[in-house]
Amino acid sequence: MRVLRELDNTSSIISLLSSLEAGDISNPSLISIEDRSRLLDFPDVSEQEKNIKSTSGLTKKEFLSRAVETPAKLTEDEIELLEDRYWLDVSDEETETRIGVSCGLFAIAPGVYEQFMEHLETLRDPFYEENEVKAFKSAKIEEARRSRNWVQSQPLSDRKRNLVEDALQYAHPWIRRLWEEDGEHRLWGFAVYENPNWAYKDEERDDCRKRQEHVLARGQSATGYEGLLLRNWNWEDLEWPAGLHHDLQVEENTSADDEEQFPKTINGLREHFNSIRAQPTTDKFIEKYVDPGDPNRKWSRLSDGTLNNVFLYVDQNVADSMYSSGWIMSPSKPRVFKKGYSSLTSAGERYPNVDDMWIWAIDPDYKPNFPSPSGYKGCLKVRLQQLVHNFYVARRWHADEFSLEDLWEYSQRSPNGAFVSFKDGEMESFAPSRDTEIGSAIKVKPPTPGPI
Repeated sequence: MRVLRELDNTSSIISLLSSLEAGDISNPSLISIEDRSRLLDFPDVSEQEKNIKSTSGLTKKEFLSRAVETPAKLTEDEIELLEDRYWLDVSDEETETRIGVSCGLFAIAPGVYEQFMEHLETLRDPFYEENEVKAFKSAKIEEARRSRNWVQSQPLSDRKRNLVEDALQYAHPWIRRLWEEDGEHRLWGFAVYENPNWAYKDEERDDCRKRQEHVLARGQSATGYEGLLLRNWNWEDLEWPAGLHHDLQVEENTSADDEEQFPKTINGLREHFNSIRAQPTTDKFIEKYVDPGDPNRKWSRLSDGTLNNVFLYVDQNVADSMYSSGWIMSPSKPRVFKKGYSSLTSAGERYPNVDDMWIWAIDPDYKPNFPSPSGYKGCLKVRLQQLVHNFYVARRWHADEFSLEDLWEYSQRSPNGAFVSFKDGEMESFAPSRDTEIGSAIKVKPPTPGPI
């Protein structure tokens, strides 16, 4: 903004940044007040104080404290002043120019742009006043919260309502209940830990994720979860706990998690998950708005709507299930990875039996020191597509009726030991050979509407 309003020029700003990088200015107290404003792209100090006073009637210190402590009391003008870094009357042309420069740099070299912005904020950080950075972030979160609340308060248009009703009449009954309880905007799904060493290479890891996403999407489609509803599915990748062992042996004919290490890993994840679910939930839409960052980031808190009575775990064995022997969708020679895994190809692919694909579901309330006489050890295998059908229904609406130990016992009735259903007649469902991407007990055509 200082350059746009001809208070500074680009070369003088670059010179100041170069001095900081070279260490010529190592102590924030040594920089002049004028250079501090130039570095932070603020108006001159007198202009800052005048703009804050005219907008809020407060001193700068009082204004920043208010933004941090009671953001809900900020006026729209006060939020705008903080988002514009104390500049008033920012024109549309100025906004478009700033956005255009940022977008242009990002389009040319997104990785370089992100590194530059992170480096710039690192240089700036010592020169902010107390509460300043917190106030800027607080205002942005508050603006996003108000905007989201407004969007959620708007009634569905006739077109959207018709789309939803058309989709729901062909869906399983639980999907209608999900829509009625959560509406258009709330996420639903599971928290997931992914072992850092479950794959050999990034290429294979990406291939496995694509398969998982594709299979889950086909399962959602089969249950009738379509259109407006589909975007709310949440596969919440959680940060791997610091210090938890994951240097697993990944060799030919070697299990990724041996019998001794697996329960230790699970117990460590259980402790970490319990610490996370004890914290307030976060709104992922707002978090991404405030800090777009890496779209594949790992999360340190649960989103509102994510189940907290179970979590999922992906290790090498889970990845292996995505590549079990299967059928070829169309004649083509697939690429072969290590251990003979075949990859998705545009011309065709070798696709494993969908009913053989599974994932670990971990019981966060299991007590390792009090083993169950049934043989239950606090975890069970779940057919991958049942995450978007019977398993979700069981944990969302029937957790008091069916414990995870109950679901584990039901899973033992499945031919491959992976949970299919809590309903009689579906627990043993398994199709050893299929020419479709839809697993057992999913059903493209749902039953007659009835109890969930």
